[in-house]
Amino acid sequence: MCSIEYKKGKFSAYEVQQVTDAVESLQAAKGYTEQQIADLAMPGRGKSSELLDVVESALTNRSRKSVMNYVRRRFNPLSALGAWSAEEDAKLMQAIVFVGRDWVKVEQRVGRSRADCRDRYRNHLECPDRNTGPWSPEEEAELTRIVLKVTKGKNMDSNELLGDTILWSQVSKLMEGKRNQQQCRIKWLDTLSRKHKMGGEDREWSSDDTITLLEKLTQKDVMHDTEIDWKTLPDTKWNLWSPHMIQRHWLYLKKRTPGHENMTYPGAF
Repeated sequence: MCSIEYKKGKFSAYEVQQVTDAVESLQAAKGYTEQQIADLAMPGRGKSSELLDVVESALTNRSRKSVMNYVRRRFNPLSALGAWSAEEDAKLMQAIVFVGRDWVKVEQRVGRSRADCRDRYRNHLECPDRNTGPWSPEEEAELTRIVLKVTKGKNMDSNELLGDTILWSQVSKLMEGKRNQQQCRIKWLDTLSRKHKMGGEDREWSSDDTITLLEKLTQKDVMHDTEIDWKTLPDTKWNLWSPHMIQRHWLYLKKRTPGHENMTYPGAF
């Protein structure tokens, strides 16, 4: 029996529109209000499976778990509350003391979505004494040493080490909290991984890189660039650039194309 290979990563503009159309159709058919849709999206509130079934039927290339997570993020009214206050930060830290990193329970105590609570903690509160300025050469050397240690025995040219397989919380802990896991991940993927592969040197994006990128993009059967899984572009011969950097260079090229705002994805070439 062949297992189904579901699409992962950020939802594309096309998928977002599919979700919108599916939800609007459900609202029209059942007369649901925005609040009722939000209630359906939340676990333990009403017939949540009804909303998931409708959206899942419109996104056959996404797993039910992926659909569920997206729906709960998008339609959760707690996801659009703006900047965090000092009082909310204190409330979040207190909630973690009581229930740990059970983000469902944390959400209930704080009044913010679980994703917001998790990201706020990981990116801002977990390492309160972290450095926020430019990385020093000593920090870069320390991060490189730590990443090589936690990935010992793995192929550093492999796409498996584009970030998803590295436990960045462990890396941040080994950095003694001087940098949080988001800082470590971005610094390694966008800069230090390339320097390591170049034997300590670095190089700029070249015209050959642009040609390779465009060749790879023309092979993608998509209608919008938000559908591209950028992690699939590097290979064993072209692996100096992180998916994030590749996407940035594509957006730079795209913006230099006159009239790109009204072009379909293939037309951008």
